[in-house]
Amino acid sequence: MVTLEGPYDNYDRGGAPPDLSRTPRPDGEAYLGQFAYLFRHSVGPCRFQPNVRYQCFDAGPTEQTRIEGGSNYVIKGHFARFSAVVGENDSNHFGADGTFVLAGAQLWL
Repeated sequence: MVTLEGPYDNYDRGGAPPDLSRTPRPDGEAYLGQFAYLFRHSVGPCRFQPNVRYQCFDAGPTEQTRIEGGSNYVIKGHFARFSAVVGENDSNHFGADGTFVLAGAQLWL
């Protein structure tokens, strides 16, 4: 089963300067592209779901991008899964450059 996601956001504060004490978000555009594939066949009691994601926030002179790839080990849909992700942040302003590794679990009781 293939999953595709692709939202686009336009942040427009009407020319008002960002209120740094509350929400330091300048005007800009953000978009995301994500692809995932859930294998039909199980490995043990679960199925693997590899995925890739690309995100970008462009605020004029500043831009931040993030690309990541990983896999979910799906036990019972959204009720139980484990995830592993590796990715790269690239920013020409925010200082958040670098590689990251994430591991997670989603369990609904």
